[in-house]
Amino acid sequence: MFGQLDFETVHFVWDSAIWLVLCLVLTRFARGNRWLWVAFCAASMHEVEHLYLFWIYNASPWFYAHGGLEGIMGSGGLIGSPLARPYLHFTYNFLVVVPMVCAFLDQTQHVHDGGPADPAARGDRDNRGRWRTRKRRRLSSAAGRHGHETLPLPSAIS
Repeated sequence: MFGQLDFETVHFVWDSAIWLVLCLVLTRFARGNRWLWVAFCAASMHEVEHLYLFWIYNASPWFYAHGGLEGIMGSGGLIGSPLARPYLHFTYNFLVVVPMVCAFLDQTQHVHDGGPADPAARGDRDNRGRWRTRKRRRLSSAAGRHGHETLPLPSAIS
């Protein structure tokens, strides 16, 4: 069943979708997230490879079938590398997915829950337009302010 999906158009559409989603994610989360840039660079190299393969697949099926299917960086391709095409594309996918997971984990360190303690969620701004934070107030009695707490005596004893 999955063998029917193993042709260049499916690879091209899927890889282009990944690249476009990374472009959209970069517009929002690019600042300070280096892993996202690593994933984008690897996805861009993979996309260029698939652009070339898709073009050869459609423009010259004979050439594609007789060696053009190795692409740009595959063993025997335009530039070439020691990796055959399946291993090259596994490497591309590894270099996209792992940094994307790292980028997600890195981004979760910067997410606020939006609860009442988050000034951005409350919309509190000072007169200069900066987010204002409120200090938590302590419940304290007069004695509690001095560092020790006193309990009220029952009315029968006093």
